[in-house]
Amino acid sequence: EELQLTGRTSDWQKVQRSSVSPFYNLTNKVTKDEYCFEDALVFREPTGTAAAEPGDSGAWLCKEVGTDYQWAAMIVGGDQLLGIAVGAHRVKDWWEDNSYKLSVT
Repeated sequence: EELQLTGRTSDWQKVQRSSVSPFYNLTNKVTKDEYCFEDALVFREPTGTAAAEPGDSGAWLCKEVGTDYQWAAMIVGGDQLLGIAVGAHRVKDWWEDNSYKLSVT
């Protein structure tokens, strides 16, 4: 499945969804803090280069649907050549659980 992103560091690129992992741990290389993501979306860059670079966190992964794009996930990090993202529905749920208002159409 093809997705597209525009990362602060990586710029615009097409990537491929690889899998959805029940849990995925990432370690912040600077602070050494460890983060665990549930139902993490794992994606790859088709030519074999890094799918996400430092600074890309927060960028949206979008799916082209006809002539429009739909928000699929938000990048939370990378692990060697893999990119790791959290599904849009999980981000929306987190916002609402913390009393923030977020509208997704």
